[in-house]
Amino acid sequence: MSIAVLDLLRVSLETTTFGSTALLIVAALFVPAGLFFVARIPPFFTFVLMSPLFVQFALVGLLPLWVVAATYMVFGLMWVFVLRVGINVN
Repeated sequence: MSIAVLDLLRVSLETTTFGSTALLIVAALFVPAGLFFVARIPPFFTFVLMSPLFVQFALVGLLPLWVVAATYMVFGLMWVFVLRVGINVN
């Protein structure tokens, strides 16, 4: 890894605030679900559309990369559970 990448990781870890981390997690979990229930937009597509915003937050140092990765994992597990259990939202 180059020095620039390592420095970016260090800066992102040092500048993270609890508020921005909480905001990302809330957005990742509730915005796609809300759009699905209101507009019937599939949550996966909503999350894919929001992904560049999350990556940008990570790259500019507002969020550490592990938060972005954890959000993807939580979101993925949540929707795998929904699909496997077959929850009817109608």
